[in-house]
Amino acid sequence: MGGFPHCRPFPHCIKRGLEMTLPRNRRLRGSMVQRILNSGRKVVGPLAVLYWHPVAGGGPARAAVVAGRRLGGAVVRNRLRRLFKEAFRRRMNDIPGGLHLVFVVRGKAVDADFRKICRAVDDLLLRAGLMAPREPGHGGRSEEIRP
Repeated sequence: MGGFPHCRPFPHCIKRGLEMTLPRNRRLRGSMVQRILNSGRKVVGPLAVLYWHPVAGGGPARAAVVAGRRLGGAVVRNRLRRLFKEAFRRRMNDIPGGLHLVFVVRGKAVDADFRKICRAVDDLLLRAGLMAPREPGHGGRSEEIRP
């Protein structure tokens, strides 16, 4: 963190013990992403495409976000990655273990706000059958969606 005060966690996050990053044991890296893109099942949505593949070893659901260069510069792509990872993080406990997921961000996501991205992730997970439908008026275990 050094000399960059703007990179430090917000004080309210420290007080409440909120973890605002996707834990390492929930991240996919490298060749696993390519393997899932080539052989996994997929669901297409307006903001992203979800690929998933069951894993024999079980363990927690893991995810990766792919944002291609055609979406924009590095700042835009990294922002979209952060938003999709956060949307997944808020739902990761609702997804059964033993799954690897890859979200491929589409062009319309560039103009979407965080609420739309969260709704898109929820919709993809529901349509893929990876998350149980929520009862009307039931907040569930997941966090409230705030920008």
